[in-house]
Amino acid sequence: MKRLREIFLKSSSKYSLMTWIVFISTIMFTTIVISVVLYQNFERVTLNTITSLNHELSIQADSVSNHIQEVIEISGMQTFYNPLVSRLRQAKMIKNFDVIAGIRELNAFASSNPYVHSVYVYNGRQDCIYATSDSVSDNSIRFKDQDAVKLFKNCKPEDRLTPIFRTINKPNSDGVQNVYTYIMYELNSDGKSIDNGLIINIYSDWISQVLLQTDSGSNTLIIDKSGNMIANSMNSIHDIDWKDRHNIKNILVSNNGNGYFIDSSRPEKMLYIYSKLNCNDWYLFRIAPYSECMQGLSELKEKTLSIIMLIFLMGAGISLIMLMRIYIPFNKMLHSIAKVNNESSEDMNSILKNLDFIVENALDTAQTKESYASLLKSEFLKQLLKDPVPQAENIKQNFKMYNIHLDLNNPITFLMVCGDRLDEYMKIIRDIATQAIVEGIFMNGDSILLLQSVDIDSLHYICGQIHSISNCNLVAYSKPIYEIRNLKKCYNRMCEVISFHIFYPDCPVLSESILDNKLEDNIYPVKLESDLISALKGGKSDQAKKKYDLILATMLNYRYNTIMFTFKRLYLTVLSLYKNLFGQENDESLPSTIEALDDKFNMVHNFDEITAIFFYMFDCISKQVEYNKQSRNVRLIEQLKSRIKNSYSDPNLSPQSLADEIGISCSYLGKLFHSFEGISISEYIKQVRIEQAKHLLCFSNFSIKDIANQIGFANIQYFYTLFKKNTQKTPREYRFVMRKDVKD
Repeated sequence: MKRLREIFLKSSSKYSLMTWIVFISTIMFTTIVISVVLYQNFERVTLNTITSLNHELSIQADSVSNHIQEVIEISGMQTFYNPLVSRLRQAKMIKNFDVIAGIRELNAFASSNPYVHSVYVYNGRQDCIYATSDSVSDNSIRFKDQDAVKLFKNCKPEDRLTPIFRTINKPNSDGVQNVYTYIMYELNSDGKSIDNGLIINIYSDWISQVLLQTDSGSNTLIIDKSGNMIANSMNSIHDIDWKDRHNIKNILVSNNGNGYFIDSSRPEKMLYIYSKLNCNDWYLFRIAPYSECMQGLSELKEKTLSIIMLIFLMGAGISLIMLMRIYIPFNKMLHSIAKVNNESSEDMNSILKNLDFIVENALDTAQTKESYASLLKSEFLKQLLKDPVPQAENIKQNFKMYNIHLDLNNPITFLMVCGDRLDEYMKIIRDIATQAIVEGIFMNGDSILLLQSVDIDSLHYICGQIHSISNCNLVAYSKPIYEIRNLKKCYNRMCEVISFHIFYPDCPVLSESILDNKLEDNIYPVKLESDLISALKGGKSDQAKKKYDLILATMLNYRYNTIMFTFKRLYLTVLSLYKNLFGQENDESLPSTIEALDDKFNMVHNFDEITAIFFYMFDCISKQVEYNKQSRNVRLIEQLKSRIKNSYSDPNLSPQSLADEIGISCSYLGKLFHSFEGISISEYIKQVRIEQAKHLLCFSNFSIKDIANQIGFANIQYFYTLFKKNTQKTPREYRFVMRKDVKD
């Protein structure tokens, strides 16, 4: 018996030690597994996040591309079918006057759209290409842009109204300009192009600014399904190497919509992120070094391993302490058992008391049940607002499971409050409408309340009380929702109502009904934008502001997304004009990218803040235009005076001849000259000639007739009359008096 007891004691000691070793080994193994799994998950989540962001960028690029396509198609077709331009395209014989009128129409279209580089019109009957003033119109063989000639003569269906990246030589310069070319032409009954067409060349900088907003560390590309490059953030079609092209080709062959590919065969691992655009079956690619995309992941890995190791050491230490605390009493207990044959009832009572203590502690954890159930309820309601609604039977079961008191047979009213005091809002509702059924959640910074059994009068009073008592910025309410499946649609509409608050900052309560009269068409006020830009180019800030107010008044009749797109595009157009005048250095007060512009729109509480930015740019542009115009006018007047002084002997010298030589109207030149010199051009010419006549009469022996001919007077009698009018003496008397004075 004694031997058995010794064996039992030894085996118990060994068992305790083995238990500790197994426990430590389990913790170590679990630590290693967790660290590996965490790192892989971190890597996968990071890549999925980057892919998701790229997909969002592709959606934005897709939307912007569609709008650009529509704008260019509409404005291009208007020019294409313009009677003057149609005559350039189709006429077999065309008068010089019609050519000038047609080219002026092309120049007007290009100048009113700052993103247009140049416009070409091809007439196959004459084999001639007419172009805007920056390019020289000529026969197709001699036309400088031979790539455009090839596009006209080898039209392909896939090229029609599709951006084609090209490089064009700058006029009078050795430099080149990158552009995107859109070609338009008519088709005959056989589906073949007719021998005429129109090309619009768009600045690639403008397209890249609008379409491809990317970080400096990555190269963003748009590739079509055949592997041809449509756009490149590096503004060149030669900035990717053969390895990139090979990887892109393999990705296109896989025909996956979104994803990423890691190339480990290079000295520097590269990451290819891609998303498919809906327009034209294009793909958006972002190529960047893998290390840059995973920046911080290695540091996160080290920190995670350090934390896990610390937890492991703490767990090992705590387990050792617990083992010692358990092993020593347990060993004593075994020794006691070894000494006595029967167990004491007192020892059994002590063990039972310890068990009761453990059970009581376990029951205390049930206090979290209520908060956990509330959390599940909130998450389920959020899912109803974000995802498609399940079947009615499932909804009833879920409502019962999560203790949601809404009745599916009664209408629901949606209340959205810009504030986070959800419990206070629910108390206000219950105090006012005691019979009301209320469920509330907090989502994306707003408190959302779902109400039943509340009449319309009480609803208005509730909204007013919530605003006044809780001092929130805005309360919005919906029309009754009669089907639970419309809850998601209503939530999206209410988010739009909240967004409209920037246009109605003085209205603390808004109704969903404000959307009922809003038009859903995706339009853009091209004519008003053109008038606004023309006013700015003319230095007329007040006129530009009036056009802006007209655009705002017009767009307030449309849905929020259409309004935002309109003013974002208008901003980029005005910003382009601003940068052309002041250079590419960014004004810190002006957003310079799509992301910065989005942030600005999301931050404002009153659209007047956006209007203030526009008006600031209008004033700056107008002042600079006026300054530039004044400087040009001063130079023009000085050149004109110099031209008169050098050409006074020409009998044909006149205001009209000078105006024709400069290329502006005679009346405008006359008014401009008079505003600077105080006399007309004709009077100035006469003054110069009379002064020269005085000089020749004093210091030469030419006859008066010869002098008249030399200074540009073909009629000597007219010279006599004019000279006497200016000097009160005849030329002969003037010569006699002046020479006498010289001798004296």
